[in-house]
Amino acid sequence: MKKPAAVLRCTPTASAADQELAHDKIYQKTPRGIGAVLKLEDGFPLVVTPLVEIGLLEGDLILSATNDGNQSTDFFGGDMTTTIDTLLGEPGSDVSVQIIRLDPETGEYRQIKVVITRQQLWIEKEE
Repeated sequence: MKKPAAVLRCTPTASAADQELAHDKIYQKTPRGIGAVLKLEDGFPLVVTPLVEIGLLEGDLILSATNDGNQSTDFFGGDMTTTIDTLLGEPGSDVSVQIIRLDPETGEYRQIKVVITRQQLWIEKEE
């Protein structure tokens, strides 16, 4: 006969203020943004994984981004930290990105504006 698993009861010993502080610290470390996987290529952030649902395709080059406050950041020649810091933000807030996309039919590059609503990001553990 199998023994039942032990039941462990925990009573919070931290004050409500300490619990709220801990919650805030965890929330601050949780990723929030557009969810794109990027790498630097030819001086631009390059979309590595397609996110068709938000309007980004694999191979898109991100030229710049404009936040809700109309603060625009150009990415050419910049570092990935600046790019990530600009694209991260509160869930529900918008960021407008200017991208360059290769048109497979014409072979020409087109500049496109895509408005993306940031969201809470969930990182799945690979098995």
